[in-house]
Parts: sequence; C-alpha cells; structure tokens
Amino acid sequence: MTNRETEYATLRQTIATRGTARAIVCVVTMAVWASLATVHGLFSDLPLLVVLPLVTLAAGYEAVWSLHVGVERIGRSRVVNTMPCPCGIVSVVARDWARGRCSTTTNSPPV
Repeated sequence: MTNRETEYATLRQTIATRGTARAIVCVVTMAVWASLATVHGLFSDLPLLVVLPLVTLAAGYEAVWSLHVGVERIGRSRVVNTMPCPCGIVSVVARDWARGRCSTTTNSPPV
C-alpha cells in the first residue's frame, strides 16, 4: 500500500468516525434536552430555569455542527493534489483519488 493509499484510507476512516460521533451526539442531545424540559415542567417554579434546556439544546447543535464542518473540511482537503496529474496538468488541481483522474474545476465534489 502506497503512502497515498494509506492517507486516503486514514481520511476515510476519520470521516466515518466523525459521522458516527455526529449521530450519537445528536441523539444524546435530544435525550438530555427532553429530560431537562420534562423535569423543569414538572418540578420547577422558577421561570428563569426554562433557559437551561434551551442552552443544552443549543450546545448540542453547536457540537453537531462543528463535527459536520470538520468532516466537510477533511472531505475537501483530500481531493486537492499539488503533484502533476497523469493528464499533464502541473498546477494545483482537484484529484479524484479513487478513480485516478484529474479535474480542472476548482469545486470538484469529493468522492
């Protein structure tokens, strides 16, 4: 296995791990939010404590968003190649590593 193939496999594993973490964080956030909202509705007489479930929900969404953006950055960074492509292009181009072809567009979607 070459260095490029190792790097590609490692990046794909990182993307898969963060995708799984994103789903788990979302489910845990919803469960904690529902629990806090229920407890607040049943036992709290202070109206100011209604903010606590909402802050929990916002923090969970921020965590999911940061994981999503991290996966996007990894996905975009793995298609950039500064080495010459087999098709003769010597500048920085997006490369589809799985298929071994070059793309001259700057907004090439990840595989």
